[in-house]
This record gives sequence, structure tokens and C-alpha cells, in this order.
Amino acid sequence: TLATDAGAQKKKNHNLEVGKNLDIFNQLYKCLDLMYVDSLNPGEVIGNGIKGMLGSLDPYTTYYPEEKTKDLKMMITGKYAGIGAMVGYRDNLRRCIISKPYAGMPAAQAGLLPGDIILAIDGKDIPPCEDPGSEAQARYSSGVSEKLRGEPGTTFELKVRRPEADKEYTFKIVRRNIVVPSVSLSTMITDSIGYIA
Repeated sequence: TLATDAGAQKKKNHNLEVGKNLDIFNQLYKCLDLMYVDSLNPGEVIGNGIKGMLGSLDPYTTYYPEEKTKDLKMMITGKYAGIGAMVGYRDNLRRCIISKPYAGMPAAQAGLLPGDIILAIDGKDIPPCEDPGSEAQARYSSGVSEKLRGEPGTTFELKVRRPEADKEYTFKIVRRNIVVPSVSLSTMITDSIGYIA
């Protein structure tokens, strides 16, 4: 019973330590909210606290706030409603491009090509990303991707610039349910060695 008592005491001490530190965090935030020179954005400040906490752990422990649950669901299931293309960010352009339209999907069927630079979605210009920081670029890319997604069956116009032709094109695209292929390439390198991407 000594081992059981020691284990129970250790758990009790751990729980007390957790409670004490959560109280400190709570009090600190309340003081900042009352006395800081500017008003605090609770989502941003507490979100940064969460990022800091998780950053001290392994790289696989991640927090998804409520507004990002759609992205998480898409990552887990590989399903979403959109155009069926991978969108990438180009530093030199400060814009998003179509990096890979999936075969047989709306983007490819409409005629979009890898490298097409996204200029406008449904008549609304997408200006270049103003901030060169990686967090701003991630938000910018996420915003563009979100605008390309929508309810299946909805139609929108996508304006792009095709660098090799130095021309702008506008495509009418109908969104549909997309399942991202988990294997994008498979080939045999030799008789006994295969490659799966």
C-alpha cells in the first residue's frame, strides 16, 4: 500500500501544481486586460500562449481553434468541396498560384494549369500579400484556399495570369466534392524497387 499511497500523493501534487499555474495564467491575463496600454485581442493573446505551450512539446501536438475545424476535417478525411487543385504561395510574386490541378477535377477540366497566378475570385481582386513574414503568408494562402472552397454545385469565376503566355484568363468553375488522392504517384524504379508519393 505504500506504493499506492505514494502514487496517489504524486498525482495530488501534480494536480495542485496544474491548478496553481492555471490560476497564475488566468490572473496574469486579467491584469493585462485591465492595465495594459492597448486593448487585448483575447483570441490572439491566449492563442499565442497555447502555441508557446505546445511549442515546448513534440512537433506533432497541435491545437485547432473552432474556426479551423473545417481545415482539420479536410486534412483527416481528404474530402472538401472546391476546385480540386493544390494551391501554393510564391515568394517572388507574393501571390498564390495553382500548383497542381488534380486530373478529372473541376480545375483541370476548366483548363487551369500549374503556375497560373490567382488574381481574382468571383470578381473580387486578390491583391499581393503585403507582409513578407511566414505567418502572414500562411494566413494569405489559407484565405485564398478558403475562397476557392464552397458548397458543391456553386459556380464562380476565377481570374488568373498565365506567365508563359503573359495573358490573363477568366475561368467559370463549378465546385464539387473533392477527395484528395492519398497517393499522387506510384512507379517501379527497378524490378524490385517501387516508389510511392
